[in-house]
Amino acid sequence: MKKCFGLIVNRLDDQVTLMDFLINARRFGHQVDEVIVIYSQEIDRGYLENARTFAKIVLIHVNRLETLYETLRQRGILETYIERILDMNDFEKTGLVTYSKKRNLVLLQAILDEMDVVYFIDSDVHPCVLYHEETCEEIDFIGEHLKYLAFKNVAATTSDYSGYFILPPMKFEGIEAYLMGIQKEGAIPYMATSDKHNCLKLGLHAPYREPFFTNKMLGGNLAIMTKYLRDIPPFFSFFYRVGDQYYLTRGEDTTMGIFFEQNQLKVIDIDVKIVHDTFGTYPKIPDLVHDKSIQNRLFYASMGWIGRNPFLNYLLGKDYEQMAENQKTHLEIGAKALSEYTGDSRFLLLPTAVDCAVDNLPAMLERYHQVTEAWGKIMKAV
Repeated sequence: MKKCFGLIVNRLDDQVTLMDFLINARRFGHQVDEVIVIYSQEIDRGYLENARTFAKIVLIHVNRLETLYETLRQRGILETYIERILDMNDFEKTGLVTYSKKRNLVLLQAILDEMDVVYFIDSDVHPCVLYHEETCEEIDFIGEHLKYLAFKNVAATTSDYSGYFILPPMKFEGIEAYLMGIQKEGAIPYMATSDKHNCLKLGLHAPYREPFFTNKMLGGNLAIMTKYLRDIPPFFSFFYRVGDQYYLTRGEDTTMGIFFEQNQLKVIDIDVKIVHDTFGTYPKIPDLVHDKSIQNRLFYASMGWIGRNPFLNYLLGKDYEQMAENQKTHLEIGAKALSEYTGDSRFLLLPTAVDCAVDNLPAMLERYHQVTEAWGKIMKAV
């Protein structure tokens, strides 16, 4: 079985955790056949050469895709389909690269290189589990996923994270309205006690883990069997415009989970919560009120969730327009309260973003159908 890591970064340097995973794989006796790195800025040559002592490294600049384009063209694939998957014109229009394009580049290269399993790892996760505060223990990352990928008809394995939650600790009157407005109402009970646990999530030791079937996939702790990819659409996310600025929608891993479920493919949450240094400052407690970088992350995440929600609800067969109206009503309260709590006026834009996201849905659906068709043609060819 040929295995590869898929890593998406801006810069490949010692700030990313790839070496942790390569060393971890060797320590537990696993061969990593290659690492597919999708990058957008620079490569630290010293770091690259060090990584190459562990595995073959395939570098793909996210906006320099001539080699991949030519490879697909030589397979007899129509240029129209290649351009849809590679999204070659979007960057000039928006200055942005969708999250799904980056992940699909990993999958496409993995299939061309005849990999059997793709392990997606993010640049800020580690192959260990935080069991107690400041106590992180290494686990057999590849082995834990392989254990469940061996089950019959299991197409992917995933898990949540230990470390700080994607929502930082916050407590203000109106937080429930904010969470309902961004479609994160499931987090309301957890956030209500964030002053007690500081949104630090811990993992469980092996005897207490409870793996289960799921349709929720987490992109930084995810393994996919490539043989199933011809049966489902690719990762998908998009962008939308609010005022004079474009924003990325989030949730390309969320929608992938739905695609698996709709095609009767099994996904197991293995309940092995590797550490996610969400804000890059662990163990420092995230300070939303005083740390501008955390405000930035929350703002863009909120805009991304809002941009995703109509498409997600459409896929789920829900009344996305009525849901959007309700969410906007909540955000008119919650966004104002969050803006006052943080002193960041950008959050006042969230209710307007809901309308923009709904207006963007037809374009998003059109692109989704184009990409799905193109992916099917490419999978059949390769």
